[in-house]
Amino acid sequence: MSVTKIRKTSSWTLLAVSLISLLVLGIYYFGGVVDPAAEMVEPVYTSLLLNWIYAIFAATLVALAVFALWDIASLVQHDPKSAIMPLGILAVSAAILIISYSMGDGTLLNLVGYDGEHNTDFWLKLTDMWLFTTYILIALILVSLSYFSIKKVLSR
Repeated sequence: MSVTKIRKTSSWTLLAVSLISLLVLGIYYFGGVVDPAAEMVEPVYTSLLLNWIYAIFAATLVALAVFALWDIASLVQHDPKSAIMPLGILAVSAAILIISYSMGDGTLLNLVGYDGEHNTDFWLKLTDMWLFTTYILIALILVSLSYFSIKKVLSR
């Protein structure tokens, strides 16, 4: 695929996803509420917004996995030694996710008036996993920024 075709495809994809997202947000914000007299109003189309977010997230994860595996496969064919770094990053990422999931607390929450299905051990630990992973990644970013800034200053 040529660079212009890739750029054109990604531009059209971004435009389509952005327009659909704006449409879904418009429906969410202007679609009304379930009970206007309630203390905490609930928009009618909350599930539509959440399902759209889940779909975008799933498509992102699938694209990430496919392109990462494609890149690793091409590296293995051309230069097997250079494929070690992406595989190491993949292994460290999996380890961070597994460790942060095991750190999660699965104690059920006592939520008054909530009858949903997401107050289970799995969902609570999964939520903690994403939070802990975010904290770990922010810490790694700050450490990397500090290290490379100091390295740049000292190398002058």
